[in-house]
Formats: sequence, C-alpha cells, structure tokens
Amino acid sequence: MIEELRDVADWVWLVPALPLLAALTTGARVLLGRAAGDAGERLTARLTELAALTALLLLVLIDLAVIWHGPARRLSAPGLPPPTGRGGFPSCSMRCRCRWRR
Repeated sequence: MIEELRDVADWVWLVPALPLLAALTTGARVLLGRAAGDAGERLTARLTELAALTALLLLVLIDLAVIWHGPARRLSAPGLPPPTGRGGFPSCSMRCRCRWRR
C-alpha cells in the first residue's frame, strides 16, 4: 500500500474540486426544486460534509506520501528555468545575500 501512495500527490487538484462539485450539485438541486424545505436539507448537509471530509483525508494522504517518499519532483514556474539553489535563476545576473539578525 505504501508504494501506491507514490503518485497520490498528483491528485491535489481534487482538494478544491470536491467542495466545488458539492456546491454545484447543491445549486443544481435547488434550481431543480429537489432541495426544497427540511427534506432537502439532510442530503445537502451530508453531501457537503462528505466533500469536506474527503478533501481533508486526501490532504492527509498527500502529506503522508510526501513524508514517506519525499517530493515527487521539483517544481518551477512555467516558462522559467529551474532554480539553481544559489539564490537566483541561471539567467539572472544579480546575486542576493540574506542575513538574518537575532
């Protein structure tokens, strides 16, 4: 099971998508008249709770995968070269030094 967690970080797009899908479903139910009154409130609450809980559990699963396997790859901004780790990008001629004072 631990090896299956290696690619779970690619599912991070589901974290905001699940509550959004629940909100869209609730809105569609209201517009169609299926969530009227107290009878529709229970399903709406369950749907919202399920989406929030699933997003939370997915974040915990992603954290466990990163702790166990390390980050999958280094990320950089699109169109920019990867950072050098020396305080700048390779195409940058300016070198920065940071000094922390206590």
